[in-house]
Parts: sequence; C-alpha cells; structure tokens
Amino acid sequence: MNTTTYPAGPGGAGKYFWTGIPLFGHTAIFGTSIQYKLLFFQFFLKPYCMPFNGSESRAIDPNKASEWTKSFREKHPGEIIAHFFGRDILTDILNQEGCQGIRFYYGTDGGVPQLIAVGADSDENDQLGENRIVADEACGCPDRCSQPNILNS
Repeated sequence: MNTTTYPAGPGGAGKYFWTGIPLFGHTAIFGTSIQYKLLFFQFFLKPYCMPFNGSESRAIDPNKASEWTKSFREKHPGEIIAHFFGRDILTDILNQEGCQGIRFYYGTDGGVPQLIAVGADSDENDQLGENRIVADEACGCPDRCSQPNILNS
C-alpha cells in the first residue's frame, strides 16, 4: 500500500492510502503527477469538501423546492411540514464566534417532529458548550403556516 501526502492547499494537507483500483476493467495507478492523483481522489474515492467557510449551500429553483415539499406532504399527510425560526435566534447563532452557518437536526418530542438549530464552525463541528446556543421551539406548520403557496399546498 502506498501513502501519498499532499501539500497544504485549499483543503489542507492530507494523507491518502491507495493501491491499484480496478477502473473500467483496468488497474488505475496514476503516475507522479499530483494533479491526476488529486483528481482521482476527489472524484472517485471520496467527496472533496473544504472546511466550512459560510458559502455552503445555494439557492434552488422554487419549482424544484415545490416538487420536494409536495413529495414530503404526500408521504406524511397531516404531519408537520415546516418550522419557522425567528430572525433574532438565527442571528444570535450566526453571530457566535467562529460560526460559519447553521446545522439543523431532526428530532421528536413526544412523537411531535422538532427541528433543532445549532451553529457549526469551519471544522464542520457543532458549536456546543457553555455560552453556545442550541435553538428549538420553532413554530410548526400546520398551525403557524404561510398562506397557501407552491411549497405548502
């Protein structure tokens, strides 16, 4: 088994262990070119994720979101379909030192779906501990829903 250490770059230094990998009926062992090795590892062995920097996620087409929410409503009729967190608690989480974004966890409280929000740092770790905020008690829909639209009807 070979070990290759890559120099520090956008994702930091890292060690990868590799041997010949069967690829389309051939054994693929890339030469000394680091670009080929990085390309191989990024796309074939593991997803390449840089540390969180706050730019993760993207806007999606509302029609795509409508398809997803419709699918969920059809599979879970009569259940909670959304949660609302107010601006203040989200801002408080985002303003914590080192926070790069918010991670949401699914949970249940007596069988009622809950959504828990916690800050995440650049190392992809939840920001837990003293003086850190974990949010819940979001307003659920149904009960506190928007007027009918493509995401909830």
